[in-house]
Order: sequence, then C-alpha cells, then structure tokens
Amino acid sequence: YAFIQGIKKRVRDMLCEPEEKIQEFKQLFESTVGCNANILVQVFPNLEKIIGKQPPVVKLGLLETEARFNLVFVKFVQMFCRVEFPSIFIIEDLHWSDDSTVGLLNQIVKGEIQGLLIICTLRQDQVVQGSLLDKFTEGINSEPGVSRNMLVESLTKAEMQELVQDTLKRTDEVSMELAHIVYEKTRGNAFFANQFIRAMYNEEYIYFNEEK
Repeated sequence: YAFIQGIKKRVRDMLCEPEEKIQEFKQLFESTVGCNANILVQVFPNLEKIIGKQPPVVKLGLLETEARFNLVFVKFVQMFCRVEFPSIFIIEDLHWSDDSTVGLLNQIVKGEIQGLLIICTLRQDQVVQGSLLDKFTEGINSEPGVSRNMLVESLTKAEMQELVQDTLKRTDEVSMELAHIVYEKTRGNAFFANQFIRAMYNEEYIYFNEEK
C-alpha cells in the first residue's frame, strides 16, 4: 500500500511536467513495461493520461497473475527510483502485512534498486515464527549492505520520567508521580506513552495553567 500511494503521487506529479518530460517518461515506460502496461493502469489510472489507452493483458491463473504483477511492478519502481531521482518509502507495522505484500516487498528488495530507501517498522514479538515475514526479515538481515536493523527498546523508568518532565515543563513531585503512572500503564512503550499523555490532555486531566 505504501508503494502504491507513493507511486500514485509520482504519477500525479508527472502530469504537471512539461510535455517534453512527459514524452520522455512515456518512451521509458513503454520500453520498460512493454505489453504489460495495462496491469499498472488498473492500479494507477492516471497513467492512461500519459501513455494512452492500453490493450488488455493475457489472462493467467491466480498465482501466475500475482507473479506477473510483482515482476512488472518491480520494473516500474526501478524506472521511477533511479539514483538521480531517489525515493524513500516508509512502511509501518509490517507485522500486519499479508503474504502478498511481503512477497512484493521481497521482490523489490531483491531488485537492488539504487535510488530507493525502504524504512519498515514492526513488532518482533508479533512476527509468527516460520512465516513468510519471518523468513523475509531473516533473509535481508543476513545480507550486509542491504539492510540495517535497529532495535527500539522500551523506555526505562528514568527515561519515562525525563519524557514526562520535558512534556510538562516541570520537575516537581507531580511530574514524577505522573511518570510512574504512565510507565505502569504503558510498560515503557514510547508510542503508547505519548498516546496516553495526549489522551489525558484531551480529557483535561492535565492542562496548561496560564496563571503560572
């Protein structure tokens, strides 16, 4: 989904380019995708405004159709994400992805696209052992230079206290008590902590005192 949304934006941006640029894109697209253009038009309707109406593709079985889409999509991403036009895609909560998404991501990574940086977040404890996602993360982590793994650990009690004090701009006993409550409720998860503090603010359990 992140890739599709990102490419959709790039296609919309291309429509605003001078006619010369659009024609260059059209020629590059046709040489890259060939007779499979209609596969991408179904996903990115604005492409038709650039390349014109395309003939339907040959119907295949379910697995063959998915494999063909992945192949064509990777070529399309390679065409867009060149060194001179680098792109960054952020995919959050990868542990919720289905096998089709993980399979497509795997194909993109294997494509070794020079102008592409992919940032993924996931909860390791939510990854099912032996699943396609588990195999995918193990595979890319074993290839030096392809990926970099960063473990974001839970905040300690001291770090949570610092977070709360910085948020409230006060270092008294009240902030320390609140930090303890937030830590107990969230177990040090920084995201949950921020959401919890925001919820308390929205419910006016904590508020800014203009008189002080």
